Amino acid sequence: FSGTGGNITINASTLYVGNSSQISASSDYLRNSGSTFGGNYAGTITLNATLVNITGTINARGGNGDSNNCFDLFNEFSQGARGNGGVVNISAVTIANTGLINVEKGSIGWCDGGDGQNNGRDGQIWINNTWSPCNNGTILDWTAGTSAGQIGTSCQITKGIRIPANYVLDLSGKNLTIGDGGRLNGDADSCNSGSCNSGENFTIIVDVLNLSNGNISSDGGAGASDGVDVTGSGGTITINASRIYVGDNSQISASSDYIMNTGDGFGGGNGGTIKLNATLVNISGTINARGGNGDNNACYSLAGDNFQGTKGDGGTVNITAITIENTGLINVEKGIFGECEDSTINSGRDGQIFINNTFSPCNNGTILDADFSKTCKISKGI
Repeated sequence: FSGTGGNITINASTLYVGNSSQISASSDYLRNSGSTFGGNYAGTITLNATLVNITGTINARGGNGDSNNCFDLFNEFSQGARGNGGVVNISAVTIANTGLINVEKGSIGWCDGGDGQNNGRDGQIWINNTWSPCNNGTILDWTAGTSAGQIGTSCQITKGIRIPANYVLDLSGKNLTIGDGGRLNGDADSCNSGSCNSGENFTIIVDVLNLSNGNISSDGGAGASDGVDVTGSGGTITINASRIYVGDNSQISASSDYIMNTGDGFGGGNGGTIKLNATLVNISGTINARGGNGDNNACYSLAGDNFQGTKGDGGTVNITAITIENTGLINVEKGIFGECEDSTINSGRDGQIFINNTFSPCNNGTILDADFSKTCKISKGI
């Protein structure tokens, strides 16, 4: 596997990172494919100054893995694994950022998180000891100085960034835009040491949330490891806003592992819960609270719900809004793979959708509880 990024600490009065310039503590990230190796972890960048001005790039990116193979089972750094993103810490009285801070995981790697291999997780940005998701041209969450909180009105996320567990992201009166493939996630780690964790619970408070080729997720840990019976379940995502837009090629997801076509050696975890509270909710993308897949070739440990071969239950989506427009998909189906079908064994059950506290079966392009003039369409299990 590739080498890890190091740790860089800069103490200064004034610090400028200009156009076409960068500070980097990344794992190998140059190759389009990581032939015969796995991506390693990024390092940590710490900037301490009175003034920090960024028009260039701060990079703490995870390394890429082999894009065609995933070898060496039960090894976190298997050939084909993606490396974790790093950490950027900035402490300053004045911070100006029109550039990019990138702490995403490796973008290439064949391993999907199964068999203990690392599928990578995004890193974090901390501004004056406060977590900040705004990596592209904005830093909203700094607290120093008399003008604290007055830098910009729009938080932009264009790369992957990981939200802390049980965090409340309070951007009251501000806008949050996630686009260009950006992702805000509390996804669980890949399965390791005999356990698969569930996705993190978190809350977002914002004026306008706009997902445009962007993602918010809290998915359960993927794949199997020694002693693991079931993959992690999806977490709970709560979003309180004036307006919520989930655009094309965008999603909000609190699902169990759903990547693998077969879940060899494990059972599927359950989908999580997604709560959307707003005046307007507009969905042309996807809301996912799907159950996980189980082993489709075997059904072992025939006792209880959690064992190899079971399908995970679908989750719950609650939408409370005055106006709801849905031309997309809300998916709360159970896992689609799993050998266990015996009535005494959990073979998964589909989840539920509630619109303004009323059950709604219409998941595909329609929500009847907001507009009874439409035709109800059901394209997934509910």
